[in-house]
Amino acid sequence: MSNKASIGGIVFFLLVFGGIQAVQYAQNMRNQPLYTNVTACSPVAWSTMTATSGAFEVLLPCEPEVQKKTVESPIGTFHYYEYATDDLETEYGALYVDISEVVAGLSKGETLPKNEMLWAVRKELTQGIGSTLMTKKIISVQGQTGRAYHLELDDGRHMFMRMAMYKDGIYLWSATAKRLLASAQDELFLSSFVFTELIKTEEIEPEPEKITEPTPVYHPKQRKTLAELMQERAIEKTKAHVKYEAQALERAERLKAQRENYLEMHKDPY
Repeated sequence: MSNKASIGGIVFFLLVFGGIQAVQYAQNMRNQPLYTNVTACSPVAWSTMTATSGAFEVLLPCEPEVQKKTVESPIGTFHYYEYATDDLETEYGALYVDISEVVAGLSKGETLPKNEMLWAVRKELTQGIGSTLMTKKIISVQGQTGRAYHLELDDGRHMFMRMAMYKDGIYLWSATAKRLLASAQDELFLSSFVFTELIKTEEIEPEPEKITEPTPVYHPKQRKTLAELMQERAIEKTKAHVKYEAQALERAERLKAQRENYLEMHKDPY
């Protein structure tokens, strides 16, 4: 059984039923990879992937092989769909957990607490894949409750992860690589995730088909090509660097002037 059970069954069992049985069940779900089937991208060709299950879109470096799994947990059946790729430098993936059967089994008027659910998922996931939580932040994904996490894995890699709940599903997407900070490409991938049902009609109007040129890859939220967005990110970083250098130079000049003034004031008159 993979770590997916800890993302689904353990969470609900801990929150809804609790008890020592849940703890014993969780102990069997340690040191498992987040994605059980990763597609190696050769060649790398970024495009928008529309999930066959879960109704979401996300940018990926190639078309992933969909991995589906059904797990019987202590409180019901969970269906998992994972879409994972590797461009030989970074592992990009998305995971959707269908919890509709569990939701259908709730008493009338009961709802699942999103904040508590996301906290429990992150806690079990951190232990399950062997990692340490570095940073966390509350986010909104198209108005839906979400979280942003930075995890340091036991193998030295860093995982930049987003998580959200929408209707009867838990969604998780992540970029994992041997670097301490997320790259511009990582950020673009993480921000590209959208729930297709919540995309406004005007944002998904198809582009006119081009005959002589290949159709450019567009960001799901913005009508700009991937190359244009990457160029904008590079320009922003350059401007920030230039501003930082100017501020550093200004501070150095100010300190120099202060030192000279001090020496002048305390100069030996003899």
